[in-house]
Order: sequence, then C-alpha cells, then structure tokens
Amino acid sequence: AKLLASQEVVTNDISLEDWYNRWLKLYKVGKVKDETIRSYHTLFKTIPQAMKEKRIADIKLVDLLSLIQNLTSERQQQKFHDLLSMVFQKAEDNDIIAKNLMRRVDKPKHKKEHSIALTSEQQTKLIETCSKIENAEVILVALYQGFRRGEVLGITRDCVDFDKKKIT
Repeated sequence: AKLLASQEVVTNDISLEDWYNRWLKLYKVGKVKDETIRSYHTLFKTIPQAMKEKRIADIKLVDLLSLIQNLTSERQQQKFHDLLSMVFQKAEDNDIIAKNLMRRVDKPKHKKEHSIALTSEQQTKLIETCSKIENAEVILVALYQGFRRGEVLGITRDCVDFDKKKIT
C-alpha cells in the first residue's frame, strides 16, 4: 500500500474502474473543465464491464490493444489512447502497477481531412435553405463564425452570452 498526497491509501488490488474514479478525483476534478470530465466518462463507458472490474495490475497489453482497436473512429482511438495513457501513468507513479503498458501501445494515426470552404454562391444557397428549416440558427452560427462540426455540437446555453454577443 502507498499513501497518496490526499492521505488515501491505495492497494495493488484496485480494479480499473476504481482506479479510474480515484484518478479522476485526485488528478482531474477541479483542475480541468467539466466538459473534459464528461468526455472522459463517455470514453470510459466504452470499456466492457468485465474489463472495468479487472484488477488494473492484471490487464495485459493485448487487452489494451483490443480496447483501442474496437473503436471505429480514428479520432476516438486517439482520445482513448490519451485517456488510458494518463490513467496508467498515474497508476505506475503510485506503485499500483509495475509498468505503464500504454507506453508500448502506438497512438493511432489520424488522417486529416482537407476541407474546402463554401463558395459565395454555395453560402447564399445555404442561407436560403436555412430560412426554410427549423433550428437553422446553429448552421448559420457555424457559417458566420467558421466553427467546425464538433465546436457547434459542443455549444450549450452556458456558452452563449447574449448580452455581450459572445460564444465561448
């Protein structure tokens, strides 16, 4: 057992899920944005329950490779790799595991898509189309602000300051 800075005792019998929750509490909550925590939870949900319940010290390299390869999106694979790397590194730092196996897992490559801006004519057609559909304001915000799909989808009410006419 090892005593962490928060005075919590950690044993080597901890499951992946228990360590993930403790890792969040010790190293992330209050230090990163709530949206980042939500994205970690979304990624972590993709792990099969049997793997979550497994002792983190018993997880094998092949288990980690399978977890990442089972994700269909290259970007999701990268984010998942990043998350597991952080979780396993802190587990190694706290002597919960002997070595961080994620160091042996290559980060998946992401093929960057080259997008092409709309022409003036295409923009005009898009604006005309938006006048005929419900909730088209989201599309217009993306058009006028140059937001990408993920940025638009991440906008919530608390991101919009109507008084200052500002989106964060």
